[in-house]
Amino acid sequence: MDHTPYEFYADHIANGAMVFGAFRKDWQKFDFTKTRVAMRQGSHTIVEKTGGHPTGNPATPAVVLANLRRDGTGLTAGTLIVTGSFTGYHPVALNETVRGEFDGFGTMEATIVG
Repeated sequence: MDHTPYEFYADHIANGAMVFGAFRKDWQKFDFTKTRVAMRQGSHTIVEKTGGHPTGNPATPAVVLANLRRDGTGLTAGTLIVTGSFTGYHPVALNETVRGEFDGFGTMEATIVG
């Protein structure tokens, strides 16, 4: 890691990595304050909790950004907006699979190689 953990937290919206899944058209039916999320590596549970997004709903920061850009360049279709993490930033071991679980949305796996 080239930066200290404090440097990653500086903007309060840092991501160690991002993994993308299929888009769900029905995402608005979920109450994200009651959605269980977990991140595990091997038999170690890194984090497991219910809810966890800083604003409760990850769409809230996207709406704020769209409104701020309304009188400027706006947002073009296909723009990727990262609105914050449900799990926060946690260092993981390199070259070992990390598994994320997000109730209602499925699981993901990623390996950070070093």
